[in-house]
Amino acid sequence: GSCFDEFGDYLQTAARTSEEPVTALLAMGQAYLRYADENPAKYRSMFSDPLPAMPAHTGMAGQVKAAYDVLRSS
Repeated sequence: GSCFDEFGDYLQTAARTSEEPVTALLAMGQAYLRYADENPAKYRSMFSDPLPAMPAHTGMAGQVKAAYDVLRSS
């Protein structure tokens, strides 16, 4: 899997820790920071400028959207 898949998994796992929305959101925030701390090179490559051109990495667009959708659905 890609960095975005792995990042999305961190967020989804954290979101499942509680059915209480605020608690789940706080857990996701902690998972976000933990991912950045445990995977600094991957995190920088995912969230630093410049990002790769999307047409050159068409599969990445779906992976980015899936990770972002986890955040939006919480």
